[in-house]
Amino acid sequence: LEERRRPTDTFSPTNINNNYYNNFPVSTDPRQQWAQRFLILKGADYKSHSMGMRPDNRYGHRLNADELDKCVCMHKIYETALRTAIKRIDRREHVFALSTVHGQEHYCSFQSREQLHRFEIAFYGCLYKSVNTMQTRTFACSYDGRPAGLVIDTRLGFSLYDIPSKSYIWQYGFSELEASSDDGKMRVQFIFRNDAVAQAIDVRQLDVKDIECDEPLALVFTLHSFYIAKIMGADPEFLQDLPLS
Repeated sequence: LEERRRPTDTFSPTNINNNYYNNFPVSTDPRQQWAQRFLILKGADYKSHSMGMRPDNRYGHRLNADELDKCVCMHKIYETALRTAIKRIDRREHVFALSTVHGQEHYCSFQSREQLHRFEIAFYGCLYKSVNTMQTRTFACSYDGRPAGLVIDTRLGFSLYDIPSKSYIWQYGFSELEASSDDGKMRVQFIFRNDAVAQAIDVRQLDVKDIECDEPLALVFTLHSFYIAKIMGADPEFLQDLPLS
């Protein structure tokens, strides 16, 4: 992540989606260097490896099981956010930033826009499959001072389970979420459009729900990933429509 080297130009779109890219943490320091990394997207895992070399100095050999476990970093793909519309910090054109639930941000570069485009397709394809495999995720939280569980479900949307009463006390669909915000510490706020009330009395109503959660960033990143998966499910051409960055 800290050594600047010339990027390689290899991509293998298999079940384990691989690519080489240059990567270092975002910095405006001109002395910051680049390091070559080998990226693996497998299942719900995003793994970054140091560039593997055999004794004969040939890059790109097939990694064995031990090498696969020795990654520089690993994240759940649904706890990351990919951005390509970012400000460049040098002359490298084909860049992206990957933010993670742990507060890390990796600033990366490909050698060509076609490589970056193929990576985007692989990334979102992996994200879609992992979310649809998981289908639901529950976050321990408190609501109105009571222990609860916020359930995010690909089909049902958002539900709040009240633990003391052992019952769900509210539920909204994905289409009813108007806005969300968090303080980065514990508090997360949702603003939902109450379609049931609107249909009954013909008046638009917004419901504000505040919860406290020990994993606010994990919740926000998961919400973002579920939304992308919902969009992809509704639009089969989503991946094909991604513009060349």
